[in-house]
Amino acid sequence: MWWLLKVLILTLALSSPTRCHKGRRKGQRDDNQVINNEAKTLICPVEIMFIADSSEKAKSLLFEQQKEFILDFSNKLMQLHSTGWRLRLRLAALQYSSIVSVEHNFRDWQDLDVFQSRVASMTFIGPWHLLRLCHHQRHPAVQK
Repeated sequence: MWWLLKVLILTLALSSPTRCHKGRRKGQRDDNQVINNEAKTLICPVEIMFIADSSEKAKSLLFEQQKEFILDFSNKLMQLHSTGWRLRLRLAALQYSSIVSVEHNFRDWQDLDVFQSRVASMTFIGPWHLLRLCHHQRHPAVQK
């Protein structure tokens, strides 16, 4: 199942046409445009958002497996090379349960090490967040 998901994501990332966004802000670079430089190397911008299920149904073990998948898959993406192409990769990650937590967004992209450290530090949200929220609403004077 995981290998099929990997192949699907990779196929979509590398085969979908890149479009220019005309609604850029002043001074903002258009990273989504395919560019030819002097050496005739094509730049292929790829942005991938990983979404991890951190809900009660996922359980802690499945959540850890999702994190491992993100770490392994991001390593493999960084190793992709094709003659005449340069991959401009940006990764992002979020997790969801009763809340959504953006762990790393595209604007924060620096390099793979920073991304992977944020993914590795993600903690399972589970059902307890909702219980803590309900408890806090009933007893607002109670501190965490």
